[in-house]
Order: sequence, then structure tokens, then C-alpha cells
Amino acid sequence: MSKRGAEIKDVDKRAKRKKLWDHLNEKGGEFLTPSNDAYQKLVEEQYDNLYHQQCKNIPCDLHQKVQWAFQVLLSNGYLYQDRVKLKSKTIITPVSRTLIGQPGHTYKYLNLRLFTLPWCFGNRQPKNEVEEACAVFKDLNDYFCQHVKDLIIKKYAKEKNTENGSSHNNDNEGKTEQDIEELIDRNSNFNVTLLNYLDPSIVHMRYEPYYNMGRLAVSWHKDENLMVGSTVAVYNHSCQETKPCEDEAWKVGLKVAWNTEIPAIAVPLYDGDCYCMLNGMNDTHQHCVIAGTSSRFSSTHRVTESTTSTLAYIQSRVNEALQNLTQDGGSYHKLKSLKAAIQHGGRHHKLKSLKAAIQHGGRHHKLKSLKAAILQLTEEVHNEVEFEWIRQFWMQGVQHSKEREYWMEPMEKLETDWRKLELMTKLAVDIATGENDNREDVATAILPEITKRHELRNEWMARFTGEELCQIPNEHTPDYRPHWTKTDASLPLPFDLTDILVQLQNTAESKT
Repeated sequence: MSKRGAEIKDVDKRAKRKKLWDHLNEKGGEFLTPSNDAYQKLVEEQYDNLYHQQCKNIPCDLHQKVQWAFQVLLSNGYLYQDRVKLKSKTIITPVSRTLIGQPGHTYKYLNLRLFTLPWCFGNRQPKNEVEEACAVFKDLNDYFCQHVKDLIIKKYAKEKNTENGSSHNNDNEGKTEQDIEELIDRNSNFNVTLLNYLDPSIVHMRYEPYYNMGRLAVSWHKDENLMVGSTVAVYNHSCQETKPCEDEAWKVGLKVAWNTEIPAIAVPLYDGDCYCMLNGMNDTHQHCVIAGTSSRFSSTHRVTESTTSTLAYIQSRVNEALQNLTQDGGSYHKLKSLKAAIQHGGRHHKLKSLKAAIQHGGRHHKLKSLKAAILQLTEEVHNEVEFEWIRQFWMQGVQHSKEREYWMEPMEKLETDWRKLELMTKLAVDIATGENDNREDVATAILPEITKRHELRNEWMARFTGEELCQIPNEHTPDYRPHWTKTDASLPLPFDLTDILVQLQNTAESKT
């Protein structure tokens, strides 16, 4: 989504929030729990894609493995609070989290990209208890995949047999068997789980503002970046020896999105309970999590939108962009003499690009094509790999990177390719600021994305204030990588692109 599109969406959300707040302030918000007589009828009419499964209906051995795995990850320090940027403020999430799932997958929320701890390991067995714990969540994921398939088949059969299609909300009306198979695939192919942990005795939480449900562990929201129409499946582990009363239990709150007339519901969650928001409920409803009196873990299984969020995707994008870079071996003696000329202040009409060639392995690089669309693609990919992958990975600190051994080699390869993209930008800039006939067209093509790069670098460097940095534990201190100074000759362009932008702007304006 463009920056302008995001701003419009944010304004629309604020307007809806104000309308909801004004209405509830005037009339008061109503919510029901299972202890209310009207609860079951309301669920059937407005929340019919919510499926709550009690602990006793889940295999006992699965409970034992999952709850052991939670404790392993917590005791080894794999669950910690995220620091996210929200409306120019740094927010420390009350909930501690980590992402487990298919190798090479990521999940992004609140402008923070989470990188999976793999839950499978190819042909080898888990090599330590942390990997064993991650593999347990693959077992839980397999259980949820089958459970959701069964729910959809059951739901379809029930609605198919309803006389004259008289069910209140027949999602599957008119669907063929193939449609149902596609529905099952979309809903049950969970590829990641976001693990959450919160101890309410040590974390400050505000109160739920609309219905007075209790203390908010997670505010009202829809889960982001999921396949449209997919299911979210959640396992709940409340760390209590005895079953609490309803008021002391953890709850999931649900409401029809931005609706001011239909009552919300709050569903108590006891140790080992599960629930599913089936078949697009996440798209039409909002949910929150209300804290109980005990500490609590959850495993939230999702079908993430994976077309732009996997390692394979970004590697493919980078490889596509690099197709426009070629290199010639060149003459060793020519390069040697030119290097000497550079060192002694000599002049040469190709000195700038050949100087870059010497710094990058003694080869003379050039761009295959100067077509605007190809140059724009290169700069778009350059920004994407730098700000959506490399900086996202290292900004989360040294502990984060050490825990993700799987990602280290791919991230180093992405950084190597990013350096090539820097070189490609340098070659394009040299053409745009030189004496070439098409310099104005090249400058016009690359200027927008380089402007965006300059702005984003400044934003990332200012992501945390000095005071905020002092409060971050050493193991989570951000690594502003990549970052370099003017004296670093290993990169062809400066970190600060101010002067280059002025040159490009002047060239682009000269065309008009």
C-alpha cells in the first residue's frame, strides 16, 4: 500500500473509531458471556463462524507436549516484548512473542517483520530442546489443520441439509464440491504460528474502553497480512492449577467490526481450550484479548499472505533486478594504471565508473538496459530488500539474530546482493549526472525511489530516541545495519544521499 493510501485508511479508521466511541458513550456498550441467556442465540446469528473447543476434547498427550514446549521457549529466552513504531511513537508490546513456522516465512504486524523459527528441519532431527519445542508446534499445527477441515465439512453438510436454505447465514450456499475443497485449502493451510506470553502481575495494561470487559492484553484489531477468508486457530494455556471463575478467566472479546448496534461477546478461555475464527471471520469481525489473573500462553495459527513475505519471494525479486547488471573482465594492466592515475589525481573520462570497478573486484560493471521500467524495478527492489528485510532483521538485536541460525546465511547473501544493487544505483547515477544523451530520462526514472530511500534511511536511524535506546536491554539493542561513513570505500555511494538527490533533481528538471 502506498503512503497516501495508508494515510487515507488511517483517517477512515479514526472516523469509524470516533463514531463507535460516541455511540457507546451515549448508549453504553453491551456484551454477553455464556452466562447470559441470550448469548447462544447471539452467537448463532452474528458469530456463527466462532468455534470454541474445550480442553477435554483435545488429546491429552498433545496438551502435555504443547505446554512443555511453551515453558522451554520461555525459559530459554525466546519470548520477548516487541518494540514497534506506531504513529511516530515507540510502543513496547505488553505481550512477549515469537514466530514459529515454515522455514523462510515471515509475518508482519505494526510495521515489524517477524522471522520464523523453523518447526521442521529437512532430513535431520531437532538438535536441542528448543528445536524439539518448535517441532511440537508443528504437531499442534497439523492437529489444527485437520480440525478446521472437519469443521468446514461439518458446517457445509449442516447448511446443505437445511431446508430451503433457511439458515441465518449460509456461507456455503450454492457451492460445489470443488468450491468446498478450495475453501478447506484456504482455511486450513496454516504456515506460521505467533506465540504469545503475558504475566498480568508484572505488566501494566489499560482497560477495554468500549464495553468495560476488563484489562486489555491485546487491543481490538483484525489480524493483519493473512489470506483473505482464512481461519485463525488459537490454543490457550492459562497457568492455573484450578479452574478460575468466569471473572478471573482470560477471555477473547469479539464484535462485528465498527458496528454500534450488535452486542459484543466475551468468551472465557480455560487452560487447554482452543477456538477458531473460521472462514473469514477475521475479515468481518474484530477481536481483543482480556487478561485473567494468571499468566497465559497462546499459539495463534495463521494462513499468512505469503506471495510477498517469504525468503523465496525476495530472493526471486533480487535475482530479477540483478539481471540488468553485467561485468567485463577488463585489462588488468589498464585497471592498474587507472588506479595509479586515481591515486595521483589524474583525470579520465571513465574514471568514476572505473574507480568503482576497482573497488568491486577489478571488474568493470555496466547496466544492460537503461529503459525506465527496468531502472525503476531495480530501485524498487533495492528499497524493498534494504528496508523490508535487512534492516528489519538486524534492528531486532543480537539475540534475535543468534536465535535464527536458519536465517543467517540467507541474510548474508541478501546483503551481498544489496551491495550489487548499490553498485547498480551508482552506475545509473553516474549516467544521470554525466554527459550522456539520455541522462535526463535516467534521472527521472531513478529519482523517486532514491528519494524514498533517503527518507526511509533517516526514519530508520531516528527509530528510537536516545532515552528509548537506554531502556532497551543490551541483547535487544538495535543494529542499524547496513550503515557506513563517508570514509568507507567498500561501498560506491554515500549513506546520506542529499547531494546525489540535488544532482538528480537538477538533471531531471533540465529536461523540462
